[in-house]
Amino acid sequence: MIQTYVIDSDSTSSEKTISVLQRESTISIVGQSDRLVVNPKALKKVNVVLLKSALPSDDAIALVRTISNMQQNIKVLVMGLRRSEAGALAFIEAGACGYIYEDDSYVELVRNINAAYEDRARISTRMAACLMERLQELKALSAKLDHVYQYRHRFEQLTAREQEVLELIGEGLSNRNIADRLYVEAGTVKNHVHNILKKLQVRNRRDAAAFLAISRSSMSHAGGMLQPNFGD
Repeated sequence: MIQTYVIDSDSTSSEKTISVLQRESTISIVGQSDRLVVNPKALKKVNVVLLKSALPSDDAIALVRTISNMQQNIKVLVMGLRRSEAGALAFIEAGACGYIYEDDSYVELVRNINAAYEDRARISTRMAACLMERLQELKALSAKLDHVYQYRHRFEQLTAREQEVLELIGEGLSNRNIADRLYVEAGTVKNHVHNILKKLQVRNRRDAAAFLAISRSSMSHAGGMLQPNFGD
């Protein structure tokens, strides 16, 4: 028997759903709730949770995440969803294993419950295309964040003084000009430049300046900026 728990704030809708499902020989209703808050103990022996939600509200999404992260491997199906691939995708990303649109039949609901219990997915061709597109977006984002992390990591290996020297290299200053600006010996600047090139894994001053420019651009698009730590 598929131990099923129903969450629906509409008591009339909930009673109708439960009445239909109780006729199914493979499904057993073990509990219900009219709130988007569930005590984990109530789901101890549950296989499938049916969550009624027309839209992917913050509370509904949070509840799906909470249930999906439980150790019992509970499957969450969202029912009564307005016909929207974006809405269904939001729930799937939160951990739902399937969805039933508001204009789908109870036959479709039962099929989805059985499929969820058997670890099978029932999605439309359009939703499959949306999932593939979303996977590509996440893959591109992951690559971009990895790229940004590498730049940030290398930059943070620099000391405060080396970061300051790199900034001046980015301004096009020579070692002598940097020495004058920082009131240090040219030999000291040369040593700093040597360390900068080594830590950033670049070949020359021009590449170091390009590294700084690319780092700033990457971090800006990622929601942050590389900031020299001159205070240390």
